[in-house]
Amino acid sequence: MDRASIAPIFANQTGSFFRHTKQLRDELRGRLAETYRLQDFSIHFVPSVRYGVLVLKHWLELTGQRVGLRSGSHYAPIAELFREPVFWKYGVCDAWITTHVAPYVGTVCRLSASGSPLEIVDASHSFATNLHADLIETANVLVAPLHKHAALTVGVAVIAVRNDLITLPSRDMLDEFEGATASQAPLIEALSNLDRSGACAFNKATTGNVQASLADASILCVSDLGFPLPFACFRHRAFASLSKAALHEAGATYFPAVDVLRIAKWARGNFEGDPIEFAADIRATLVRLTRQ
Repeated sequence: MDRASIAPIFANQTGSFFRHTKQLRDELRGRLAETYRLQDFSIHFVPSVRYGVLVLKHWLELTGQRVGLRSGSHYAPIAELFREPVFWKYGVCDAWITTHVAPYVGTVCRLSASGSPLEIVDASHSFATNLHADLIETANVLVAPLHKHAALTVGVAVIAVRNDLITLPSRDMLDEFEGATASQAPLIEALSNLDRSGACAFNKATTGNVQASLADASILCVSDLGFPLPFACFRHRAFASLSKAALHEAGATYFPAVDVLRIAKWARGNFEGDPIEFAADIRATLVRLTRQ
Protein backbone atom coordinates (compact mmCIF):
# COMPACT_ATOMS: atom_id res chain seq x y z
CA MET A 1 0.00 0.00 0.00
CA ASP A 2 1.21 3.51 -0.84
CA ARG A 3 0.86 6.60 1.32
CA ALA A 4 -2.47 7.50 -0.30
CA SER A 5 -3.90 4.18 0.89
CA ILE A 6 -2.60 3.96 4.45
CA ALA A 7 -1.02 6.27 6.98
CA PRO A 8 2.76 5.76 7.14
CA ILE A 9 2.69 4.72 10.81
CA PHE A 10 0.60 1.65 9.84
CA ALA A 11 2.44 0.79 6.63
CA ASN A 12 4.51 -2.04 8.07
CA GLN A 13 1.64 -3.85 9.79
CA THR A 14 -1.38 -3.42 7.52
CA GLY A 15 -0.86 -6.40 5.22
CA SER A 16 -0.37 -8.88 8.03
CA PHE A 17 -3.18 -7.27 10.06
CA PHE A 18 -5.89 -7.84 7.47
CA ARG A 19 -4.54 -11.28 6.60
CA HIS A 20 -4.56 -12.31 10.26
CA THR A 21 -8.03 -10.86 10.80
CA LYS A 22 -9.40 -12.95 7.95
CA GLN A 23 -7.77 -16.02 9.49
CA LEU A 24 -9.50 -15.25 12.78
CA ARG A 25 -12.86 -14.86 11.06
CA ASP A 26 -12.41 -18.15 9.25
CA GLU A 27 -11.48 -19.92 12.48
CA LEU A 28 -14.46 -18.43 14.32
CA ARG A 29 -16.74 -19.34 11.41
CA GLY A 30 -15.82 -22.99 11.72
CA ARG A 31 -16.15 -23.02 15.52
CA LEU A 32 -19.59 -21.38 15.42
CA ALA A 33 -20.83 -23.80 12.77
CA GLU A 34 -19.86 -26.73 15.00
CA THR A 35 -21.07 -25.31 18.32
CA TYR A 36 -24.38 -23.88 17.11
CA ARG A 37 -25.22 -26.55 14.49
CA LEU A 38 -24.90 -24.17 11.55
CA GLN A 39 -23.32 -26.64 9.13
CA ASP A 40 -26.24 -26.15 6.69
CA PHE A 41 -25.61 -22.39 6.56
CA SER A 42 -23.00 -20.07 5.13
CA ILE A 43 -21.83 -17.77 7.94
CA HIS A 44 -20.88 -14.12 7.44
CA PHE A 45 -19.76 -11.63 10.08
CA VAL A 46 -21.02 -8.08 10.57
CA PRO A 47 -20.54 -5.60 13.45
CA SER A 48 -24.17 -5.72 14.65
CA VAL A 49 -27.66 -7.03 13.96
CA ARG A 50 -28.75 -3.60 12.69
CA TYR A 51 -25.86 -3.57 10.24
CA GLY A 52 -26.69 -7.14 9.23
CA VAL A 53 -30.34 -6.33 8.52
CA LEU A 54 -29.30 -3.39 6.32
CA VAL A 55 -26.75 -5.55 4.52
CA LEU A 56 -29.37 -8.20 3.73
CA LYS A 57 -31.90 -5.58 2.64
CA HIS A 58 -29.38 -4.00 0.27
CA TRP A 59 -28.22 -7.43 -0.97
CA LEU A 60 -31.74 -8.48 -1.93
CA GLU A 61 -32.91 -5.14 -3.28
CA LEU A 62 -30.01 -4.99 -5.74
CA THR A 63 -31.70 -7.90 -7.53
CA GLY A 64 -35.06 -6.15 -7.59
CA GLN A 65 -36.56 -7.92 -4.58
CA ARG A 66 -38.76 -5.93 -2.22
CA VAL A 67 -37.95 -6.14 1.48
CA GLY A 68 -40.40 -5.11 4.21
CA LEU A 69 -40.78 -5.30 7.97
CA ARG A 70 -43.22 -8.00 9.03
CA SER A 71 -46.07 -6.90 11.24
CA GLY A 72 -45.23 -7.36 14.91
CA SER A 73 -43.07 -6.03 17.71
CA HIS A 74 -39.47 -5.30 16.75
CA TYR A 75 -36.38 -3.89 18.41
CA ALA A 76 -36.85 -0.11 18.20
CA PRO A 77 -33.66 0.67 16.18
CA ILE A 78 -34.67 -1.98 13.61
CA ALA A 79 -38.13 -0.45 13.30
CA GLU A 80 -36.51 2.98 12.87
CA LEU A 81 -34.65 1.69 9.80
CA PHE A 82 -38.00 1.04 8.11
CA ARG A 83 -39.86 4.26 8.82
CA GLU A 84 -41.01 4.54 5.20
CA PRO A 85 -44.50 3.13 4.53
CA VAL A 86 -44.49 -0.66 4.62
CA PHE A 87 -47.18 -2.73 2.96
CA TRP A 88 -48.33 -5.67 5.03
CA LYS A 89 -50.33 -7.44 2.34
CA TYR A 90 -49.08 -10.87 1.40
CA GLY A 91 -47.43 -10.80 -2.02
CA VAL A 92 -46.31 -7.15 -1.92
CA CYS A 93 -42.88 -8.02 -0.48
CA ASP A 94 -40.46 -10.71 -1.65
CA ALA A 95 -38.79 -10.84 1.77
CA TRP A 96 -39.89 -10.05 5.33
CA ILE A 97 -37.76 -9.05 8.28
CA THR A 98 -39.17 -11.03 11.20
CA THR A 99 -38.26 -10.68 14.87
CA HIS A 100 -38.38 -14.20 16.30
CA VAL A 101 -38.81 -13.16 19.95
CA ALA A 102 -40.13 -9.65 20.55
CA PRO A 103 -37.68 -7.98 22.97
CA TYR A 104 -40.20 -5.74 24.76
CA VAL A 105 -43.06 -8.18 25.27
CA GLY A 106 -41.62 -11.68 24.89
CA THR A 107 -44.05 -12.86 22.25
CA VAL A 108 -42.83 -15.50 19.80
CA CYS A 109 -43.35 -15.21 16.06
CA ARG A 110 -43.80 -18.60 14.44
CA LEU A 111 -41.28 -18.89 11.63
CA SER A 112 -42.15 -20.17 8.18
CA ALA A 113 -39.90 -22.48 6.20
CA SER A 114 -41.89 -22.02 2.99
CA GLY A 115 -39.51 -19.41 1.63
CA SER A 116 -42.28 -17.33 0.04
CA PRO A 117 -41.87 -14.62 1.02
CA LEU A 118 -38.35 -15.18 2.30
CA GLU A 119 -37.93 -14.49 6.02
CA ILE A 120 -34.92 -12.61 7.32
CA VAL A 121 -35.01 -13.52 11.01
CA ASP A 122 -33.78 -11.22 13.76
CA ALA A 123 -32.78 -14.02 16.12
CA SER A 124 -31.35 -11.83 18.88
CA HIS A 125 -33.37 -13.55 21.61
CA SER A 126 -33.65 -17.07 20.20
CA PHE A 127 -30.11 -17.80 19.00
CA ALA A 128 -28.23 -19.81 21.68
CA THR A 129 -31.38 -20.23 23.81
CA ASN A 130 -33.91 -23.01 24.30
CA LEU A 131 -35.48 -21.92 21.00
CA HIS A 132 -32.27 -22.50 19.06
CA ALA A 133 -33.26 -25.90 17.66
CA ASP A 134 -36.48 -24.51 16.18
CA LEU A 135 -34.59 -21.51 14.82
CA ILE A 136 -31.99 -23.46 12.85
CA GLU A 137 -34.52 -26.04 11.69
CA THR A 138 -36.93 -23.45 10.29
CA ALA A 139 -35.10 -20.23 9.45
CA ASN A 140 -33.55 -19.76 6.02
CA VAL A 141 -31.77 -16.47 6.75
CA LEU A 142 -31.00 -15.27 10.28
CA VAL A 143 -29.05 -12.51 11.98
CA ALA A 144 -27.89 -12.85 15.60
CA PRO A 145 -25.48 -11.04 17.92
CA LEU A 146 -22.72 -12.82 19.81
CA HIS A 147 -23.01 -10.64 22.92
CA LYS A 148 -26.45 -11.73 24.13
CA HIS A 149 -27.29 -15.36 24.91
CA ALA A 150 -24.19 -16.80 23.23
CA ALA A 151 -22.09 -14.55 25.51
CA LEU A 152 -19.03 -14.66 23.28
CA THR A 153 -18.11 -11.05 22.50
CA VAL A 154 -19.41 -7.54 21.88
CA GLY A 155 -19.17 -6.04 18.40
CA VAL A 156 -19.77 -9.09 16.21
CA ALA A 157 -23.00 -10.52 14.82
CA VAL A 158 -23.56 -13.37 12.39
CA ILE A 159 -25.55 -13.57 9.20
CA ALA A 160 -26.40 -17.20 8.44
CA VAL A 161 -27.89 -18.13 5.05
CA ARG A 162 -29.08 -21.67 4.37
CA ASN A 163 -26.88 -23.29 1.74
CA ASP A 164 -29.65 -24.87 -0.34
CA LEU A 165 -31.48 -21.62 -1.09
CA ILE A 166 -31.07 -21.44 -4.86
CA THR A 167 -33.20 -18.33 -5.48
CA LEU A 168 -30.88 -15.91 -3.68
CA PRO A 169 -28.28 -13.70 -5.36
CA SER A 170 -24.57 -14.44 -5.21
CA ARG A 171 -23.15 -14.33 -1.71
CA ASP A 172 -19.94 -12.64 -2.80
CA MET A 173 -21.40 -9.32 -1.68
CA LEU A 174 -21.93 -10.68 1.85
CA ASP A 175 -18.24 -11.56 1.90
CA GLU A 176 -17.42 -7.98 0.86
CA PHE A 177 -19.53 -6.55 3.67
CA GLU A 178 -17.85 -8.94 6.11
CA GLY A 179 -14.66 -6.96 5.64
CA ALA A 180 -16.19 -4.28 7.87
CA THR A 181 -15.68 -6.67 10.80
CA ALA A 182 -11.99 -5.88 10.86
CA SER A 183 -11.19 -5.51 14.54
CA GLN A 184 -9.25 -8.46 15.88
CA ALA A 185 -10.06 -8.00 19.56
CA PRO A 186 -13.70 -9.24 19.51
CA LEU A 187 -12.79 -12.15 17.24
CA ILE A 188 -10.04 -13.25 19.62
CA GLU A 189 -12.38 -12.80 22.60
CA ALA A 190 -15.09 -14.90 20.95
CA LEU A 191 -12.66 -17.73 20.25
CA SER A 192 -11.34 -17.56 23.81
CA ASN A 193 -14.85 -17.70 25.28
CA LEU A 194 -15.72 -20.65 23.05
CA ASP A 195 -12.66 -22.43 24.46
CA ARG A 196 -13.79 -21.59 27.97
CA SER A 197 -17.45 -22.57 27.57
CA GLY A 198 -16.98 -25.62 25.38
CA ALA A 199 -20.34 -27.22 24.62
CA CYS A 200 -22.02 -25.10 27.31
CA ALA A 201 -22.40 -22.13 24.99
CA PHE A 202 -26.18 -21.74 25.36
CA ASN A 203 -28.42 -19.82 27.74
CA LYS A 204 -30.77 -22.59 28.96
CA ALA A 205 -32.69 -20.38 31.41
CA THR A 206 -36.48 -20.26 31.14
CA THR A 207 -39.10 -18.37 33.09
CA GLY A 208 -41.48 -21.31 33.27
CA ASN A 209 -45.15 -20.62 33.93
CA VAL A 210 -44.36 -17.76 36.25
CA GLN A 211 -47.86 -16.30 36.01
CA ALA A 212 -49.54 -19.44 37.37
CA SER A 213 -49.02 -18.86 41.08
CA LEU A 214 -48.66 -15.09 41.34
CA ALA A 215 -50.62 -13.97 44.39
CA ASP A 216 -51.12 -10.49 42.92
CA ALA A 217 -53.49 -10.86 39.97
CA SER A 218 -52.78 -7.26 38.97
CA ILE A 219 -49.32 -8.31 37.75
CA LEU A 220 -49.93 -9.14 34.10
CA CYS A 221 -47.47 -11.28 32.14
CA VAL A 222 -47.54 -10.33 28.45
CA SER A 223 -45.05 -12.97 27.26
CA ASP A 224 -45.70 -16.31 25.56
CA LEU A 225 -45.21 -18.61 28.53
CA GLY A 226 -45.83 -21.64 26.35
CA PHE A 227 -42.27 -21.25 25.07
CA PRO A 228 -39.09 -21.76 27.17
CA LEU A 229 -38.01 -18.11 26.87
CA PRO A 230 -35.00 -16.70 28.75
CA PHE A 231 -37.01 -13.66 29.87
CA ALA A 232 -40.58 -12.61 30.65
CA CYS A 233 -42.29 -9.23 30.47
CA PHE A 234 -44.86 -7.85 32.90
CA ARG A 235 -47.16 -4.87 33.43
CA HIS A 236 -48.15 -3.42 36.79
CA ARG A 237 -49.02 0.09 37.98
CA ALA A 238 -45.99 0.17 40.31
CA PHE A 239 -43.32 -0.46 37.70
CA ALA A 240 -43.30 3.04 36.19
CA SER A 241 -42.29 4.58 39.52
CA LEU A 242 -39.42 2.21 40.32
CA SER A 243 -35.99 3.79 40.71
CA LYS A 244 -33.04 2.80 38.55
CA ALA A 245 -31.32 1.46 41.64
CA ALA A 246 -34.27 -0.83 42.45
CA LEU A 247 -34.41 -2.08 38.87
CA HIS A 248 -30.67 -2.68 38.79
CA GLU A 249 -30.73 -4.58 42.06
CA ALA A 250 -33.59 -6.76 40.79
CA GLY A 251 -31.90 -7.43 37.46
CA ALA A 252 -34.88 -5.96 35.64
CA THR A 253 -35.38 -3.43 32.84
CA TYR A 254 -38.35 -1.11 32.48
CA PHE A 255 -39.37 0.13 29.01
CA PRO A 256 -41.54 3.23 29.46
CA ALA A 257 -42.55 3.43 25.79
CA VAL A 258 -44.49 0.18 26.16
CA ASP A 259 -44.98 0.24 29.96
CA VAL A 260 -43.33 -3.16 30.38
CA LEU A 261 -40.89 -4.61 32.89
CA ARG A 262 -38.56 -7.32 31.59
CA ILE A 263 -36.83 -9.86 33.83
CA ALA A 264 -34.18 -11.99 32.14
CA LYS A 265 -32.40 -15.05 33.50
CA TRP A 266 -29.14 -16.77 32.75
CA ALA A 267 -27.95 -20.39 33.02
CA ARG A 268 -25.24 -21.97 30.88
CA GLY A 269 -25.80 -25.34 29.29
CA ASN A 270 -25.38 -27.35 26.11
CA PHE A 271 -27.58 -27.73 23.06
CA GLU A 272 -29.26 -30.93 24.25
CA GLY A 273 -29.67 -29.82 27.87
CA ASP A 274 -33.09 -29.36 29.45
CA PRO A 275 -34.35 -25.84 30.16
CA ILE A 276 -33.50 -24.56 33.63
CA GLU A 277 -36.55 -22.93 35.22
CA PHE A 278 -36.45 -19.70 37.23
CA ALA A 279 -40.17 -19.21 37.89
CA ALA A 280 -39.84 -19.10 41.69
CA ASP A 281 -36.99 -16.59 41.55
CA ILE A 282 -38.91 -14.32 39.16
CA ARG A 283 -42.05 -14.48 41.29
CA ALA A 284 -40.06 -13.43 44.34
CA THR A 285 -38.56 -10.53 42.39
CA LEU A 286 -41.99 -9.35 41.25
CA VAL A 287 -43.36 -9.46 44.78
CA ARG A 288 -40.41 -7.44 46.04
CA LEU A 289 -40.73 -4.81 43.30
CA THR A 290 -44.48 -4.31 43.67
CA ARG A 291 -44.10 -3.73 47.43
CA GLN A 292 -41.58 -0.91 47.10
